[in-house]
Amino acid sequence: MGPAAEDVRTFLAARIPEQLRRVEQKAVRLRRVHLRVQSANLVLTALATLLAGLTAAAGPLAGQGPPAWRWSCAMIAVVTATAGVLAGFHQRLQLPDQLARRSRAPGGSAACTWRSSSGVSGRKRSGTSTSNCWRRTRRT
Repeated sequence: MGPAAEDVRTFLAARIPEQLRRVEQKAVRLRRVHLRVQSANLVLTALATLLAGLTAAAGPLAGQGPPAWRWSCAMIAVVTATAGVLAGFHQRLQLPDQLARRSRAPGGSAACTWRSSSGVSGRKRSGTSTSNCWRRTRRT
């Protein structure tokens, strides 16, 4: 093995942990956004249902007559629309799919993908084959 190969190994050995750390940070950020959007959507949907139920059971939320009904319906419509926009945002950004892709074990399929794309030999240093690694990558 020549000096050029050692330079490449050194470069990759320094670069891979850095990239894995970045992927883990993005996964943490995605988890946080996913949790916030899902929680807000759940709370807003429950609030809209509660407001609609209370209005149906007890009449307008504030005041009497047609203007009070308009205000009550408008409040319910705004809360429901906000919940719908959050659900659309969640679906459009494909947060669950992105989270699943970034949450895979970094030492597992990510290392296998790196080996195949970097041209590194398919054998580990101990001489054992990485065939289990390749089968696991194909299944995911």
